[in-house]
Amino acid sequence: MDSGRAVLTRVLPAIAALALWMPSPAAGQAPGEVDVPSVDWYYASVFGTGVYRAGERSVTVLRAPVAWRLPVGERRDWSARLLLPVSIGWVDFGLESVIEEPLDSVSMLIFTPGVEFELPLARDWTLKPYLNAGGGVEFQGDDSAWIYAAGLRARRALPCDAGECTFGASLTWAAYHSSHYGRDDLTQLSLGLDLVGRRGPRWGGQQFRLGAFVVYRNYLEALDFVFDPLGIEPLDSEWELGVTLNPERELKILGLGIQRLGLGYRRGKGLRGLHLVTQFPF
Repeated sequence: MDSGRAVLTRVLPAIAALALWMPSPAAGQAPGEVDVPSVDWYYASVFGTGVYRAGERSVTVLRAPVAWRLPVGERRDWSARLLLPVSIGWVDFGLESVIEEPLDSVSMLIFTPGVEFELPLARDWTLKPYLNAGGGVEFQGDDSAWIYAAGLRARRALPCDAGECTFGASLTWAAYHSSHYGRDDLTQLSLGLDLVGRRGPRWGGQQFRLGAFVVYRNYLEALDFVFDPLGIEPLDSEWELGVTLNPERELKILGLGIQRLGLGYRRGKGLRGLHLVTQFPF
């Protein structure tokens, strides 16, 4: 627990500093002049803890990835987890307002419970089918939405002399139904590569191995939530690069099991973001 807190106190200030470094939204079209949601409900629900800018819009999210492993029997070669992720967000608020008045300035709350199965296969492959269904509500506006997603994640351990290498892929169908703006669907294809080295610093009595990863996400139905002075730029793909610290033993922070700690930087057309990384997303 102490080692987790020690690392967290180093990672979170880095997010805050880099968030301040990101340029502020440019002057131009006011968000209210475009008849689309203030945020993409699905994107905000899965982004994680961090901040992203979509054109002229800034969104800060704090996400608690709560999950419990379900008892499925000792003789079974598969497992299941109950997923209870909760996200709170701040839209177009400066970092000072979020820090000084975190509750008064909250813009939205999102809760998307679900279940995930882990099915080990031959040749180091693992499949993870999953399903989420929940909703979100705005506090600074009058919108709310049902949010649901279903998909399949796959990962394979690759031979690697430098440490541990993992390939990941996923296919996701997701949608939200907004009370004010109607329904929006998307299909997302993601590919990723993760490398964890053999060495790293020691903190709190255990070794943290250094790692890096890259993820490419393609949205087969583009996300129409990136504002600019000329209108809406659909987001059809994004890249993410990140660095991680990987402990020998799972960290326990506020009762949550954390596999790793790191930072991921996302970049797409009209969008960029920085978020806290706690696991390889496959």
